[in-house]
Amino acid sequence: MPVRIAVLSDDSRLSDAWVHAIRTDPAYDAAAHAGSPGLRLAIRNANPHAIVIDQQLPGAIEICADLTRGNPRRVLFVNVSRDDDSAMDALASGARGIVYASAPIDEVVKALHVLDNNQVWAPREVIVATWMRIRTEQEKRTAAEIALAERLSAREREVFRYAAAGLGNKEVASRLSISEATVKVHLTHIFQKLGLRGRGELAAAYHGLLR
Repeated sequence: MPVRIAVLSDDSRLSDAWVHAIRTDPAYDAAAHAGSPGLRLAIRNANPHAIVIDQQLPGAIEICADLTRGNPRRVLFVNVSRDDDSAMDALASGARGIVYASAPIDEVVKALHVLDNNQVWAPREVIVATWMRIRTEQEKRTAAEIALAERLSAREREVFRYAAAGLGNKEVASRLSISEATVKVHLTHIFQKLGLRGRGELAAAYHGLLR
């Protein structure tokens, strides 16, 4: 039985062309899906073997990151521009391969076969550049975490994390097995040490420091 391939694009002309090209290979069967509020749920329910995403689809990077989070789905980005960082953005979001807009249509099928073998379809320089970007971002996060550790105690960092996630004082107290009064004291110290006012600034500071 042919393996299922989902093609995500709002351009019906292009999606029809990709579906046709994929179906010329008896190993695959393809179905087109247009962008919609229920797109991600529909893809999860269909559980395709691989997903082909049009880079021009609104929110394509976020869709890829969401569909690959905690799941080894094989995602191939197509219609990718050579003039910006689209290729790196795609790989960094969890895609296994990229096909440029200038590439012949049958390259999509070749790329899918490479992905089937747990390999990556992308120019080496793009892979290296993406790896360097991810490493740099990780180093920045590590530096931010070290800086945070120097300013807050271990318990304050725990309270900081839960409060930034939107938990109320009672919930934070329950998670950490401490009293609400103690949570309030820790929050006061966090606000003072980081120069913050209110939970809105606290959440913004947390995500700004650690992402």
